[in-house]
Amino acid sequence: MKSCKLFVRSFAILISFYAVNAKAQQPGAAVGARMDSLIEKAVGLQLFSGNVLVANNGSVIYVKSFGKADYENNTPNTVNTQFQIGSITKDFTKVMILQLVEQNKLRLADTLGALLSGFPPRLNGITVQQLLMHKSGLGSYTDGPPFGEDADEIARIKTIADILPYIKREPLSFKPGTDALYSNSGFVLLAAIIEKVTGKSYHQALKEQILDKVGMVQTGFNAYVKPEPGKATGYISNSLGPLQTNTEMHIIGGGDGGIYSTTHDMLAFVNSMLHDNKLLTDDSKQIAFTNPFSKAPGSTWAEFAKTGKIALAGGAPGLSALWSANMETQNVVIVLSNFDEGTAEALGMRISAILNNKPVAPLHLPPAKYLYQVISTNGGKYFEENYKSEMQKSAMEPGNDMVLLDVGQQLLTKNEFDKAISLYKVYTMLFPKIVIAWNDLGDAYLKNNNKADAKKCYQQALIIRPGNPRATRALATL
Repeated sequence: MKSCKLFVRSFAILISFYAVNAKAQQPGAAVGARMDSLIEKAVGLQLFSGNVLVANNGSVIYVKSFGKADYENNTPNTVNTQFQIGSITKDFTKVMILQLVEQNKLRLADTLGALLSGFPPRLNGITVQQLLMHKSGLGSYTDGPPFGEDADEIARIKTIADILPYIKREPLSFKPGTDALYSNSGFVLLAAIIEKVTGKSYHQALKEQILDKVGMVQTGFNAYVKPEPGKATGYISNSLGPLQTNTEMHIIGGGDGGIYSTTHDMLAFVNSMLHDNKLLTDDSKQIAFTNPFSKAPGSTWAEFAKTGKIALAGGAPGLSALWSANMETQNVVIVLSNFDEGTAEALGMRISAILNNKPVAPLHLPPAKYLYQVISTNGGKYFEENYKSEMQKSAMEPGNDMVLLDVGQQLLTKNEFDKAISLYKVYTMLFPKIVIAWNDLGDAYLKNNNKADAKKCYQQALIIRPGNPRATRALATL
C-alpha cells in the first residue's frame, strides 16, 4: 500500500441537529441485525473501517469492531483500538477552558494580549469567548505556507507552541466579534491559553481535568499523528486506487485536533456531558454545545436534557469520528473510523435512522470514486454543466477540496487532459485560493498544448502565493 505524500490543511468538523422519531424502538435482535448488515456492507464497499457503539440510558446495547487497524499487517480493529477523533478534540478544549472559567482562573472576556505574549496588536484584542465561538476572525494556520509546500518544516512542528508562529502571521478575515468563521487557529490559541494558565502541557491538563475525572483510561493527546501500538493506522479510503496510509502527512493537532480515544472512553465523556456535573455545570454545558454554525441546543440546559438532539463530528484524511445523542430516546451513537473524514458521519446517520425506524439512505461509492466514474462515463463538459448536482449525489463535504484534487490528479495521471481541465475549472471556481489547483490546471493546459492558458494559471498561483516554487519553475520554461 502506498503512503500519501500530501499534507493536511485543516481538520474538519460537522456540528448539526437533526429530527428523529421520539418513539424509536429499543435496539433488539432485529435492529442489531440491521445494523450489522448496514456496517458490513459499508466495509465491503470500502466505506468504513472502525468501531461502533450504541448506548441507551447510558448503558451499552451494541458494540462491535469492523475492518482492520493495520491493513498492511492484517491487524483487526478490536474494542480497545484507539482512533484519532479529529475536531471532536475542540470539545475537550472547550470543556477545559470552561472549567478554568468556573474556577475563576480565566474569564471569557479576557483578551489574547493579556494572556499570551508576542502576538501582533491586531490579534491582541481577541477574547476567549470569541475564540470559543469561532468569532475571532482567524481561520486555519494550515491554509498558508509551509503547509502543502515544505515537508521538512512541517515535520519540525512537535508542540502547540510550535504552531503559534504561523498563527501570529495569519490575516484576520473580519474584525473580531463581527462574524463567524470556522477556526482551527482559534482552538490552538485556546490550547496555548490552557497551558499558560495551568502551567501544564495540554496533555497533562487533559488527563487531570477530564480523563481522570470520568475514567477515560485509553485516551490521550498527540501533537501530530504517528504510528503507535494499539492505535489504528489512518487510511485515505476515498482516494482512487489502493488504500493509502496517512502516516507521512504529519497531521497536526494543537487543541483543534490530536486526541485519540476508544468508543468506551468516548461514552464515558458523553455520559458525563449529558448526565452529570463531574466536568461542567449545566450552564457551562450550554455554552459548550452552543455553536454559530448550528441550531442552539435549547434556551436552557434543562430544555436540552429533555428534548435535545445533537451530532458532533471530526475528521481529516484517514480519520473520522462522530458522537450523537437523542435526549428523547436516550440513545447515543459513537462511531470511530480509521478511514477518510465523513465515513463516521455517513454511517452514524444511517445507524440513527435504523434506531428510529426511519428510511436508511442507500450506501454508494466514496465521493472521489463516484465523481471519477461520472467524468469518465459522461465526459468533462457534462461535469462542468452538472457539477452541483453530481457533487451533491457524491455526498462530498462542501469544504473538502481534497476530493476534487484526488480526481483531478488521477485524470492527469491517465493523460485525460480534456477531462482534467473541466474538473479543474470547477475546482478553481469553487476553491479559488487553493494554489495546487491552479498549478494542476496549468499542467493540464500545458500537456494539452495550450501554453497561453497554462501561463495564466501559473500566474494566478503566484498571485495567491508569491514565490510559489512550482509555478515559478513552470513559468521559467514558457
